[in-house]
Amino acid sequence: MGGLKMNSLNMTNSFKRFFAQFLVLTIGIMFAQFSIADDAVIKVSNQTQTKLQISSQLRELGYTIGDIAEQTLTIKTPLGYVFDKGSLPTIGANSSPVELVSVDVKEKDSHKTTQHIVHLRWQHFRSMPEIRYYPLMPLNLKFTHEDKKPLAITIAAGQILVAPIIPTVISGDSYKNLRPDVKPEKKNLTQHYILLALLASCAATCLAYMAWYFDWFNWRLTRLRPFRKAYREIRQLSNQNQDIHLPVAIRALRRGFDGIVGSAVSAENLPLIFSAKAWLTPAKKEIEDFFADSERVFFAGKQSTQTLQQLRKLSQYLMQLESAATLKTKKNTANV
Repeated sequence: MGGLKMNSLNMTNSFKRFFAQFLVLTIGIMFAQFSIADDAVIKVSNQTQTKLQISSQLRELGYTIGDIAEQTLTIKTPLGYVFDKGSLPTIGANSSPVELVSVDVKEKDSHKTTQHIVHLRWQHFRSMPEIRYYPLMPLNLKFTHEDKKPLAITIAAGQILVAPIIPTVISGDSYKNLRPDVKPEKKNLTQHYILLALLASCAATCLAYMAWYFDWFNWRLTRLRPFRKAYREIRQLSNQNQDIHLPVAIRALRRGFDGIVGSAVSAENLPLIFSAKAWLTPAKKEIEDFFADSERVFFAGKQSTQTLQQLRKLSQYLMQLESAATLKTKKNTANV
């Protein structure tokens, strides 16, 4: 049964690889379709040939007076550029409602680039009676190099939403004149519907093929193929009563061999069977071992060396070979 286990394992691994590739492809397509651009508005000035990777992270909601807003900038420049800390806004009091209180800069060189991580901490000191957005300062950052021209990067000012300390007071009847809700923007979802239909059709086709290939559904067909019928009979037997069910399974599988030939099959005429049914050759050793064991059980009255689980796997493997041979025959007939 070693060859059978190896074939079953290879078949299982191939299906796992197929579904893993299918899942990765699906996630990749969906990510490409539904990805959202970064909220940071970043402009690179005076640089037409140098490509920089820039990202800005800032939480905009959930602030009140005195809270600290943390902004993290990650900038990748060509190797050798050094961040100029003098290009940052002045730390401390200014005329803006939001002040820069501290800056932390970390730089790390890699093979071809230098990564600059700038951590800014902003503090809000002004509160109005209503909830409103307050802008941070725009950033004009510079990077210097010993042998190359400096780089100048302009990052648009972010903003934070600040709530007042005292609840907003609604005076008079102004609360009665409410503004209508903003209607959501209509988007064209045709492309997404088409993608969803294609993915659903592909998944349904794969599941239907696997259900047919592994005989998951017990369809009541008027004329079953011999090994498929034998597999169904063996699959319904319980592993608990081996002494009773094992001879039943052996007879069912031997009837499968009788069915594909049209006459009784024994160990002596197996070479003729393999010659006439070449698609059984991959399971030649398992078939020969099965017939030798079954004839010792029926004619010599000895105990079987095989288990019900082994016979179930062998019948399933033979059913798969039978299905593949049937499809190949139909294909060759159609091409004639």
